[in-house]
Amino acid sequence: MIFTKALKMLALIVLAFVITCGAAMAESTTHTLYGALGTFSLVCDTTFTNGVWIYSYTLNFIQGEAEAASFSVGNPNLVYFWDAANTASPENQFINPTYNPAFESVRWYDGYMEEGDVVTFSYKSYNAPMDIPVYCYAKDGGRIATGYTRGMGEIIPEPSSFAAMGMALVGFIPLMRRRK
Repeated sequence: MIFTKALKMLALIVLAFVITCGAAMAESTTHTLYGALGTFSLVCDTTFTNGVWIYSYTLNFIQGEAEAASFSVGNPNLVYFWDAANTASPENQFINPTYNPAFESVRWYDGYMEEGDVVTFSYKSYNAPMDIPVYCYAKDGGRIATGYTRGMGEIIPEPSSFAAMGMALVGFIPLMRRRK
């Protein structure tokens, strides 16, 4: 009798975990990029919904002498991403990146930002966030501003994988009980 109550309780806990696995998680961090190009404020918003991480970077050009022409977020593990976009005005639009397993960054390029401009860059990935380098480059290619932010990192098992492992453990309880 006690065993069945414990088993039912464990099943309810696992069920609650499985139900909450689809719930959204969110994180917002603020960073500053510095360098010869100027000073930028960067707000990184990450959201996890239904197994997909959405990364959004709002870049504010605070002070500088030159125009920024590209924005790059590190991808040191060469992981897959999709749906890259940016909110620059049509005449200043950056070219959105597509996945290339040889590139160690997600880079928006051939755009235009000057002091006072704010542009949001985004993409989706299956990979959880970690600290990564971020860069802004001037049109002349010589001036740069750098810093760190959150971006896609190592592959982490989905919560549903943990739920499956939990269910397997629940299945072993009756086997262990029969042995006694």
